[in-house]
Amino acid sequence: MKLISRIILLLLMCSIGFTAYTQQVVLQRNNKKQKQVVLKKGTGSVFYTSKGQWTDIIATTDSTLVLSRIRKTERDSVYTWHVGPSRKHPDGTLSKTRKIWVRDTAVFNTSDILFVKRPLIKKRGWAVMPAWFIAGAILAIPLLPVAAIDQGSAGVRNWLQFEAILLGVSGPSLLLLKMQKKYVIGKKWALHLQ
Repeated sequence: MKLISRIILLLLMCSIGFTAYTQQVVLQRNNKKQKQVVLKKGTGSVFYTSKGQWTDIIATTDSTLVLSRIRKTERDSVYTWHVGPSRKHPDGTLSKTRKIWVRDTAVFNTSDILFVKRPLIKKRGWAVMPAWFIAGAILAIPLLPVAAIDQGSAGVRNWLQFEAILLGVSGPSLLLLKMQKKYVIGKKWALHLQ
């Protein structure tokens, strides 16, 4: 029993030491205001270097960042399924070609990072409803002839007003999600690891 409690205590101490040693990636303003922005894992931050853009923070050390990205390769992969013989597939096989995606990981010094972009709005769960409004507006376009047959030009005008309201309510809110804040390293911002 003492051995088990010692092992648990040792594992607990190691995990506390590991979490205390992990460093934060901090963007700090160069002027006197000392504004700081903490970049955490999974926040959608994109790091731009001379070798491309990198999306995920894997680990940090005293002066380096380990970043990763997912990219398409130039190679293709062919997947084949056996199906029943038909006019389209006389030999009974169906083949599809797909691109191969790989995950790259690289180590960068903090001086190698040119700029960082992060989303202006971090929590995006509220955007589900405007997305459904836009989908509804697009899917309701084929019903326009039904409104024309039923009520004539007044029905078409009312239907187009309804479509315009759906687009007017949901469009700007979805455009807000695409906005990103750009932090240029060296001019106004400095990248530090704390």
